Amino acid sequence: MLTTEMGIYEISEANRTIRCLEIKAYDYMLRFEKDFNTTDTIGNAYEIIMLCCKACSVEFAHSQTEIETMPNGSEVLSIYSENDIETYRDVLFYTGQVLGGFFCINREGKLELRKYGNEPVMNISNKQRFSSGFSDFITRYTAVSSTNLKIQEAEYYALETDDGLTMNLGVNLLLQFGLEETRRQLCENILADL
Repeated sequence: MLTTEMGIYEISEANRTIRCLEIKAYDYMLRFEKDFNTTDTIGNAYEIIMLCCKACSVEFAHSQTEIETMPNGSEVLSIYSENDIETYRDVLFYTGQVLGGFFCINREGKLELRKYGNEPVMNISNKQRFSSGFSDFITRYTAVSSTNLKIQEAEYYALETDDGLTMNLGVNLLLQFGLEETRRQLCENILADL
């Protein structure tokens, strides 16, 4: 294990030469590349995330309450045996989409859900810049598209004024089963959070 200011990493390879030590290391997200061999799974997002974390020996950075207060956080999700999920990382990808975010490993080595934000995370001063360029556009989402495997069609959910970008969720296996109204509500919750 290698601990730095950037985070905690597992060393996969270390090569020593006369004057240097070359280290190849990965964060704990690589642990989720483990085969997902669970058949039917039903639970809310927190329960599915905890299933992945326990199976792959990674701590989760959020509490159950934090996840359940997120859009779709308290909804019952299902993973049926008829799926093409290969790894626990795939499960986290689909779960992150349903929650309107994405997963990463934070600096403490814990799995963390991050949201797409509109607040600056870093300011780069003039002293740190070699050249500057400015863009004058705003990125905003006004629609979500998701493919329904049952009918083999993309479904489109948009705000009343649809003049922005569309987030394409593709084929999210957690959005494939259940009533059409439930699927619509899940997708509209994702859009509202974006």
